[in-house]
Amino acid sequence: MQLSEVYDDCGSQKSRILTWIEALEPGSPEALKPRNNRHKRPCGQHNSITSPSKRKASNAHTKGRPLALTSGNIKSPRKEKGQTPQGKRRQSPRKRLPTAPSDTNEHDQDENEELDQETPKKWGSMRTRGRTLEPGIHNPTRLPPPPVYNGSATASASSPTRSSVSSSNQSEDISSARSTSPVKHFADLKMAKRPTKFKGLNGETTERAGGVLENYEDLVAIGRGIGVIPRSLKSFVERNLHKSDWPPIHAYTSSDDTNHDRRLGEEVLRIHQNAEKCEKGMVSEVVWNSKVHEPLYTLVTEHPKYKGTMGSMNITTARIQPKSLSMTQASGMKMGDKMVDFAIFIWPDEDTEENIRNTLLGELKEAQSVNQTMHAPLRMCPIVINVETKLPFSGGETADVQSAIWTGAGFTRTRQMLPETEEIPTMPTLLAHGHDLHLIAFQEQAGSNVMYGRIRLGGSDTLLGTFQMVKALEVLVDWANTDYRSWYFDKVIRSGWED
Repeated sequence: MQLSEVYDDCGSQKSRILTWIEALEPGSPEALKPRNNRHKRPCGQHNSITSPSKRKASNAHTKGRPLALTSGNIKSPRKEKGQTPQGKRRQSPRKRLPTAPSDTNEHDQDENEELDQETPKKWGSMRTRGRTLEPGIHNPTRLPPPPVYNGSATASASSPTRSSVSSSNQSEDISSARSTSPVKHFADLKMAKRPTKFKGLNGETTERAGGVLENYEDLVAIGRGIGVIPRSLKSFVERNLHKSDWPPIHAYTSSDDTNHDRRLGEEVLRIHQNAEKCEKGMVSEVVWNSKVHEPLYTLVTEHPKYKGTMGSMNITTARIQPKSLSMTQASGMKMGDKMVDFAIFIWPDEDTEENIRNTLLGELKEAQSVNQTMHAPLRMCPIVINVETKLPFSGGETADVQSAIWTGAGFTRTRQMLPETEEIPTMPTLLAHGHDLHLIAFQEQAGSNVMYGRIRLGGSDTLLGTFQMVKALEVLVDWANTDYRSWYFDKVIRSGWED
């Protein structure tokens, strides 16, 4: 391209720019607006800018059609005020404000003014191009004010708002769904129709309580670490512990089954090591249950001397069923279906299972279980010992409440199957709070339940403490398999089907 051609091209571009500037009158609003795509021209309108002389000639051919250029100004295709309602474009629903009906023209005038408002744009799509944003409206750093309802008083009174409708529905849902009341503190149990009272444990109270507390002295001795380790494991224990951690002499006791003792020592050491790992790893309660608590209860209930007569099971999915067994407040509201984590129960033999079946045939379908739950594995296996587990740093009061509600429901179910003249023995419940294992006992009295406790039985934080827990569980399971088994199948089951 020659230099002369470049100059000619620049001259033609300059003439076009001058022509476009002349087409705009100085000071007009359109001359100050930047060109963008906010107001698009109709399809029939040409986008080019014509000179003033050509505009006058084209007016004769464009009668009746909207002109893009009139009197030298670029006009917006928006309708002017005062046009007929047929000429109004449809208004966005967000810009419509409810107003009271009126017979004057003020209403139409307000609507026309609303039509001249710009359609709100998203903040992300705004193009300022150097313009100053109006404070509080187009400033992206500030939230727009909430919409204001300017309707008449009659309309607002007759039409309920969304918040009033939702609040009324919510109150109806709460009133219909709140058939149970959450109980988190032991003091709430005093407000039940059959309240639960608390008593400390000592020699005098245990003599009157009876039941599992007949073993009170043995359990206290175990809690002190007396006679909990078989003497045949003395070298095994000292080999796996530092000399400063060796148990005292009174911790050992005589034993005849050395083969069982060897397996017992290995399992106890594994449970103790798993407990240390769970504490350091800050694991969940589920992991504590699977690595520490479940192996502990399984180790005791699978002892050869029980020969399949006792068992243990994780029952975290079991609920109090039917709901009528749950404790009730004085107001009539249920206290929930608090569950526990483990259950140590009696495996019935074939003859006993047939007697249980005959007893339950006379019950309603919703209550064909010997326990306070319809959990399938436990419907024909009487629960003797309930176990509630908690993490090391969690609240212990919640465990007391859960155990009280669960055991109270068990008393109610047993009472339904038992003659009124018979008394229910004092029942044991275990609370595993982190490493520590505690015993609490519940007794049914006239008009209330009594909670006795606590006795610390041991802890998995030491090897000696783990042996203590095993020994204490052996005492409790022995009581369940002898005294309680004979009482239950003589008073509860037989009296049910012989009548």
